[in-house]
Amino acid sequence: MRKIIIPILAFIISVIATCFWQKYGESWEILADGEKYLLIVESKIVSAPFGYRILIPYLVKILPLNPNTGFQLITTICLAATAVFIALYQLKMFDPSRLVAIACLFYFSSFAFIYYSTTLIRPDPFILMLIAFIIYRSNDNISSLMILLLITLGIFAHETILICIIFLWIDKIFQQKITGGMKYKYSQLLVISIGSIFVFIVSRKVLNVEVSSNMSYHKNLSDMFFYVIERNGGFTKHLMRIYASFGPIWLYALYFVSQYRSYKNYLTYYIICLFCIGLTFFATDTLRIMSLIYFPTIIYASRFIYNLMKSGQRNISISLILLQLLFSYIVYGHLRTFEASVAMNNIAILLSFITLILCIYVETRTRLKKSAVIN
Repeated sequence: MRKIIIPILAFIISVIATCFWQKYGESWEILADGEKYLLIVESKIVSAPFGYRILIPYLVKILPLNPNTGFQLITTICLAATAVFIALYQLKMFDPSRLVAIACLFYFSSFAFIYYSTTLIRPDPFILMLIAFIIYRSNDNISSLMILLLITLGIFAHETILICIIFLWIDKIFQQKITGGMKYKYSQLLVISIGSIFVFIVSRKVLNVEVSSNMSYHKNLSDMFFYVIERNGGFTKHLMRIYASFGPIWLYALYFVSQYRSYKNYLTYYIICLFCIGLTFFATDTLRIMSLIYFPTIIYASRFIYNLMKSGQRNISISLILLQLLFSYIVYGHLRTFEASVAMNNIAILLSFITLILCIYVETRTRLKKSAVIN
């Protein structure tokens, strides 16, 4: 019964959280990306890569609603379904209800959730949902053809779904457990990979899009790299944006994989972190790229907090949760004005510094306890 009630609660609370951020967070007007997707709803041809992302606009088109409301409905459902899959994953892999609650709380305060709750005309929430579903269900060893079908479907929403292939292969090669990748044969993963890449390439050849002439920084990798660094205000600010993609929960996740387990047991996470960090140097939206690894980051961060609670450090664990919530409200809840606000930047830096001090304190205290036991 608990495995039915908790996911239902996760769905309901997600809808409430979406409404909360829409009311109290800084909402975004329909930006260039959103305008492209609305044009697709009207059956108009748009430039690449937007013209390839036809699935969600087509779903909106068949709904008996105006386009804005249609996008809002799909976004809300996808974000809520993602919360359900996070809850189901936690219940399946680790079980404690309190762990589920912490993970969902971190999800509701993440950049991905808040940004897409306030920026409704995007296909990305559908991809977040598919990533969560594939990670959760692959641990049940669902058919490789089903995974191929899901990734194929996702390609027509947003090409970032292809990161699931990387998750599966790394888990298989290094015998890791983020996904159920190691449960599949190499031949099955090859079918998933080749099939997905084939659909991706064919879709680029078949779908009719406008030729874009205003993306000159795409000419070569070095031009892309320097364009992104310049656009983000320099190398230091770019690194700060990478950290800001998650804020304190990234520290919790990294502390968990380094403190509680051998790094070899969580090699997938290190690899995909480095992979996404590398991608940010060749893409103009750092936070959205980093959000691709939201699922394992939230899972590991919640386990870090849960382990603190189990060890009797309840006050510290609650403080760390509150620090993440405050960081999220300051940064993600005011994303439009945050970068230009010196006061908000200083508050975010202070919150991060306090978080780091507490994490160092926890690590030092843990090591001292281990030394005392050994002696």
